[in-house]
Amino acid sequence: MTYERYWKYPELAELCLTSPLESVGPAAALLAVLRSAWRIATPWSLGAPGTDGEFDGVASANTGSRFAVAGVEWMEFYVTDRRV
Repeated sequence: MTYERYWKYPELAELCLTSPLESVGPAAALLAVLRSAWRIATPWSLGAPGTDGEFDGVASANTGSRFAVAGVEWMEFYVTDRRV
């Protein structure tokens, strides 16, 4: 996990978490991530799957997403099968 002030707006912060999914295949990974993501915010904008089965999503207050945690305005996730 990392935490630092956002470079563009120092009154905001960036928090980065990494978690193993323990999923078999991209479809199971997507389902696991979306189940977790929808507990935090709705709706999410999903990117197209990459050539290696990677995918991402963004939730943003300025596009109508609502967050379960007060003060959160923007979140993203990125899923890959690479080990970090």
